[in-house]
Amino acid sequence: HGWREPLPAACEASAIGVSLSGLSKTVGLPGLRLGWLASRSPAVIQRVAQLKDYTTICPPAPSEVLGAVALRAQSALLERSRAIAAEGLAAARA
Repeated sequence: HGWREPLPAACEASAIGVSLSGLSKTVGLPGLRLGWLASRSPAVIQRVAQLKDYTTICPPAPSEVLGAVALRAQSALLERSRAIAAEGLAAARA
């Protein structure tokens, strides 16, 4: 284990690739239940938007506001998550 260069995102590696991300695991905010996807394919984006419109009206406004705050503080939140992971890894190795 150690910090390595990240792999390229699927949406960068393939014309039809889809990359998913969110605030749950990366920055430790699973209660907000906010995420996103990226693709270079307009057809994929259009189809996903249709599915989303069919299954979800909109996220709660407080979650959207807190999500925007989290994205602005992303560096600090990532550092916190890395510190927690490193502490857990050290404890597991002890």
